[in-house]
Amino acid sequence: MRIGILSEPPRLRSPFKAGLEQARGLAERGHHVYFVVQKRNLDATARLLGGLPQNINYLALQSVPIVTRALDFFTKSLRYVEGGVIDVDLGAMLVSGWCMSKKLFKIRLDSLLSYSTLSPLQMFNLYSSHELKKVLYLFDMPIYIMMRIVNPKVNVAIVQFVRLFEESVIRKADIILCATRGAALIWKKLFGVDSVLLRFGCQPSSTFSHSKGDYMISITSWEPQRNPLFLLDVMGALDKTDLRLIVAGKWQDKSLYEQFKFSVYKQGLQKKVIIARNLGDQELTELYRKAVCFIQPAGSSTLYKSALEAASQGVPIIAPFQSELWEMFDSGVHGFKVIENNVKSYVDAISRFSDEDVLHKMGYEIWKRCSEYSWSSHVASLEELMQ
Repeated sequence: MRIGILSEPPRLRSPFKAGLEQARGLAERGHHVYFVVQKRNLDATARLLGGLPQNINYLALQSVPIVTRALDFFTKSLRYVEGGVIDVDLGAMLVSGWCMSKKLFKIRLDSLLSYSTLSPLQMFNLYSSHELKKVLYLFDMPIYIMMRIVNPKVNVAIVQFVRLFEESVIRKADIILCATRGAALIWKKLFGVDSVLLRFGCQPSSTFSHSKGDYMISITSWEPQRNPLFLLDVMGALDKTDLRLIVAGKWQDKSLYEQFKFSVYKQGLQKKVIIARNLGDQELTELYRKAVCFIQPAGSSTLYKSALEAASQGVPIIAPFQSELWEMFDSGVHGFKVIENNVKSYVDAISRFSDEDVLHKMGYEIWKRCSEYSWSSHVASLEELMQ
């Protein structure tokens, strides 16, 4: 098949990486893949990833200086992500995308894979075509809902316009995939759409590592509802262990980051809590391999991508009872269920990893289970859905 992929804007901890893995896998299965992505942030993200797959045809949408600057200015308040980093190049999408779409029309694609309801904006004339099968992959709530959450004062007319655009994207799709059950329920409730659950994949290490370090790891895009300060309460209660905690990822709220740093100092946890930022892909993988366990942040029950990456390196998980992770893994075999925001529950679970036999067995079992969730298995299912 000739497959077009309308990518998310390039960011390391986002579905952009998943899109690359899907593109790589489809190309390895003999398909001709054309990967459309904005040029802005692409080189920087590629460096953090250690390079881009070489078996893909990349169509990078260049910024259009005057249009890009104007749209950046007028839509600034609508496009904040990851603590204020504005990464959506609407100028490239609307102008360069329209021009580039002519090339893809000539190629006569068989299928078009798009992420979220934003990506089709890059080539909406192509996405609207009846001549190819359109697959829409959703992994979060609708954009108009996120706009309301980020900025409750946003103009109602703008929100309604975005909602109508998202609805048109939904209606033009031939098949809708959701990366989480939570996302599927939201889109069903708000737009009445049925979807197919297709979880993200992972790349299990070729061998199981028996060697573990003296630390746990927790990673997400930190924001107040994910309660990073709770982790300090847990570490403060772990006075009978030498385990440290690495808190990695992005900080949505600068004031929350400063509060967390101050609390680490105030509680005397400088030697037990390490804040890691701007980690490259390979650096994170190396940290995963020696971690005793992965602690899923509070308020992120449907977010499993980072935990899955850790599990693929043989890292047991600690996650709340309601976590979507327990649809993939088994408590008592691959990690432990805990009561969210309950210090004793977390301390009891972490303490069980002091038994080397438990730690080794759980690490091996979760690494073995991840073979079922490999990217090759994921892409095989995706290929079948796209035909």
